[in-house]
Amino acid sequence: MAQADYSMDFDADPAVFTEAVEEFAARRVITREEADTLEAYARRRAWWISGVAQMDVANDAFESILTALTDGVKFDDWKKTAGKAIEAEWGRTDSPRLLLIFRNATSQAYNAGRWDQMHHPAVAPLRPYVAYDVVWDSRTSKICRPLKDVVLPADDPFVLTHFPQLHHGCRTGLRSLRESVARRLGITTKLPDVDVTDGFGYPPNLTTPPLPSERANPPDPDLQLMAAVKGGKYLRESDPVVIPDKAVGPVSHTIHTPFGETKARLTDTGEFKRFTGDPDPISHWGHAMFVRDDAILDDQMGVYGHNKFLIKSGVKIANPDDLRGILDKLTDEVGLPRGITDNDDEHDPAELFDIFIKRLNPKDIINSAEGWDSHGIVNWFTEEFYPKTGIQAIETIDGAVVFDPDAIMAVE
Repeated sequence: MAQADYSMDFDADPAVFTEAVEEFAARRVITREEADTLEAYARRRAWWISGVAQMDVANDAFESILTALTDGVKFDDWKKTAGKAIEAEWGRTDSPRLLLIFRNATSQAYNAGRWDQMHHPAVAPLRPYVAYDVVWDSRTSKICRPLKDVVLPADDPFVLTHFPQLHHGCRTGLRSLRESVARRLGITTKLPDVDVTDGFGYPPNLTTPPLPSERANPPDPDLQLMAAVKGGKYLRESDPVVIPDKAVGPVSHTIHTPFGETKARLTDTGEFKRFTGDPDPISHWGHAMFVRDDAILDDQMGVYGHNKFLIKSGVKIANPDDLRGILDKLTDEVGLPRGITDNDDEHDPAELFDIFIKRLNPKDIINSAEGWDSHGIVNWFTEEFYPKTGIQAIETIDGAVVFDPDAIMAVE
């Protein structure tokens, strides 16, 4: 089956990540000389490009990255437009440096958006721990390597001074965890020695420095910025930024598909689990059913086998009720899947569509999910739905159904 490439390395995600857009939009464009007068926590409210003196070029670059965050512009496309103007100001081509500018801006915005989600009042009490997600390959930095497998309370002082990014080009991130997952992974007791690059490591709650208790009168970063720009000479000259409305819910966001908009979110590792007697997690039906981690103990799952699997972090997952609109349009184009009922011809299309939606969201993923036991339905999702939407799994009341094997990881 041909599958679209939905990688999320350093290209802006096509989902409108509202919190990330807001964080970047709130920054003020200044010069490098002005940035050098600011303390690190105040720099997080500013944006500049070293070697660019023309503020119209810096302003245009800022707006172009904001567009990338909002609309999902890839780095190669951004480089062809905004990158040319920046390189003209530098007087030379420098693709690696352009990549660094783009990656720093988008990664910092995404991490800030996730921080905002983690500290949402509806999320923080349920997921009070964080784990460092370190991209582990030949390019992993010496700064980030010690953070692999570090799990801490979200409000730990270490987190407040080691917030990604930790250096230029940093690919490390944070993900929130339930307490049960954090304890199973192992809460870190011996903190690693991490030498964060100057100007990095600060979370986006910038109204005060990260450790205000150490200062008698915590300075205001906005006041620092106002002093630095000397009466507004270098304030952004472009039109005011229009920030999208807040997405519904702390973790779901609007994504765009060829069949319209829908809500989806990205999974965290450890949210869902599956046990099988077969080393292949995909069932003979062509899907893999997972139960929420906190819905049942691992010991109770042993009857299904001792091979344990998790859904990976960053998998796009959506609820059938949220998908109803685009499923309606997709079925108009390619038809309903086969095998919704024992005899589909007994139902008119509208009735059959309602039955289809109900089958996708069983109340009990372990005992009443036979609605998914249809090769016709599963093949339809793997061959029609996933390649055209990028959504890899369907979230049910107490679990998830995955039809993309690449979204699954084995637990040793």
